[in-house]
Amino acid sequence: MSRANGRQVETPFASVPGLLTGECVSNENGQYLTIRIKADPNDLRTDDITGDIYTDGKLNPDTGLRLIDINLVMGNLLNLARSQSAAWLADREE
Repeated sequence: MSRANGRQVETPFASVPGLLTGECVSNENGQYLTIRIKADPNDLRTDDITGDIYTDGKLNPDTGLRLIDINLVMGNLLNLARSQSAAWLADREE
């Protein structure tokens, strides 16, 4: 369990609606998921999301938030799988 602003978090997962945005990017460096925090000084939620990978005690900037990236998009991936499954099944019924 962890504490934030004196409030204890009792669950292993938490929802942070509107705090993060993500985008799949393709450029000369490759394809990757970029995550941005919508920092707001009036919002009591954190402006720092941990999940960075450290190598020999130093932040490895090439790995991004690899430790938590799948957790950040899991809800979106489940919704996408549901909608694609429904579309595939509907196409088979015609």
